[in-house]
Amino acid sequence: MNDKIHDPLVIAGREFKSRLIVGTSRYPDPHVMLDALAASGTELVTVSVRRVNLADGSQEKQKKVDQAVDAINKKFGKSVVNRKLT
Repeated sequence: MNDKIHDPLVIAGREFKSRLIVGTSRYPDPHVMLDALAASGTELVTVSVRRVNLADGSQEKQKKVDQAVDAINKKFGKSVVNRKLT
């Protein structure tokens, strides 16, 4: 077997064991998405972010972003989301 297959992927000095990158869209609900991410063993996920006006006085948008970040961090037991959107 080729040893290169077992070489870690290094991006910006951070080492990843898996080269699988999984998207986070098109899941029927957040629980299915989190279960799929956990089952895949991926260490990298893609997310799309839509620009929204958080300064419009509505805290609901920021609350949803915070809930999503918290759900991902709780599911994987570590801080996988480094920064919250503001």
